[in-house]
Amino acid sequence: MPQRRSSSPRAELDDISRRQADVADVCARIFKALDPLLQKEGIHELNLERMIFSRVGKGVVVHLPVKLGEKVTKRDLYTGAHAVGVLANTTTLLDRLSETALGPGVYLVKVRPISKNIWAFDFVQADSRKVLSTPADLVDPGRFAFVPDDQVIGFLVGSVGSIDVLVGPDPDALLPYGPGTNLVCCISFLYWTHCFVIGLA
Repeated sequence: MPQRRSSSPRAELDDISRRQADVADVCARIFKALDPLLQKEGIHELNLERMIFSRVGKGVVVHLPVKLGEKVTKRDLYTGAHAVGVLANTTTLLDRLSETALGPGVYLVKVRPISKNIWAFDFVQADSRKVLSTPADLVDPGRFAFVPDDQVIGFLVGSVGSIDVLVGPDPDALLPYGPGTNLVCCISFLYWTHCFVIGLA
């Protein structure tokens, strides 16, 4: 019986490209549910090329930033909540502070000032219901403090780590890593980040 020839690396890469495009199309349809919320924020289009797909445990987390208004300054950020991204997840993300689970779904993510140096992420469903508020930690407090109050933040998106994700063992775990160790999924938008816990089965 003749042996089956293995696919060439080029063919495999082409297959990855096709599958990635299919997934991107699915995400585009999923994020359509947020269109009414995005339009209220003055956001009429998502740059889907900036999506980050992260394999988290047995699920997937997809997130991408949205562009702040062209005239939004650092001072403006202190006037209320501003949309900074969208997120879709197929697995439950646990917030350690509130002990609340962010269930599978699609969310608009806003950053909201609590005080001069304390911020929160609000996760908002398509029906405008806020399902979770959790700390949004400044990735680099010193760098943020250096930004002038009248600086237009939108101009800085390309020069800061505006979107990022980290998936790995919980660095704050009280016990050594081993069977049952939790993973953390740290999601960043613009200057802020938050780490969720994902339990391993």
